[in-house]
Amino acid sequence: MIVAHNPGITELLNRLTGGNNYVANIPTCGVVELRFEGEWNKLASGKCLLEKFLVPKEVL
Repeated sequence: MIVAHNPGITELLNRLTGGNNYVANIPTCGVVELRFEGEWNKLASGKCLLEKFLVPKEVL
């Protein structure tokens, strides 16, 4: 789990997914689930898949 602030966390999401399923903004209390298969030392841009993107309105 990573907890962070914008714009950095949105930029990190888009880099890790390689821009696939581009997200313009992760809102306050937004939750993102990424999938990465492999060893942590192999983590790089474009190596993750966006599994879930939830905003507070969807959770309630």
